[in-house]
Amino acid sequence: MKRLPIDIDMLVTLMEVDDRVYDEISYLDTEAGKIIFYQEDCFPQELVNCEIEREEITEDLLRYKWMRIEDLYTYYDLFCSDESDRFEDIPQITSGDKFALIEEFIYTKVEESIRDEVLYEVSGRGAFSKFRTFLEHHSEYKDAWYEFESENLRRIAVEWLNSIGIDPIDSLEQ
Repeated sequence: MKRLPIDIDMLVTLMEVDDRVYDEISYLDTEAGKIIFYQEDCFPQELVNCEIEREEITEDLLRYKWMRIEDLYTYYDLFCSDESDRFEDIPQITSGDKFALIEEFIYTKVEESIRDEVLYEVSGRGAFSKFRTFLEHHSEYKDAWYEFESENLRRIAVEWLNSIGIDPIDSLEQ
């Protein structure tokens, strides 16, 4: 397995982003460990359509002041070149995954005397908002939930990295 420095917190954040809402591009460079995140409309159409060669990329194509020419090269490498196999699409953590975490939390951390009631309350439509309401009314579980959620989302991210042959070194812990 390849060891790479990875910003696990950023990876988790991107795994939680709903790309249908934000029309985002998020990939992991499996050679450098770099996380790539853009919104598709940041790039000029001729690059999006792969109508230019890498050598034709110039600063004239930059659409925003915050962008760098390296961003254009990265986009080209992602979508228009033979380098594309080095990039892995960052998967989403689904609502099903999140609900499974809520259920696990309830089964393992919530007092047995109210567990069944809480499980009943958070079932069906609006489960996530019902769970947030539960946390607001039972503040003794709030910090425990956020710690539990954070640990488990990081675990899911690391499991995904392992599944693509990467043993991450958390870049924030270096």
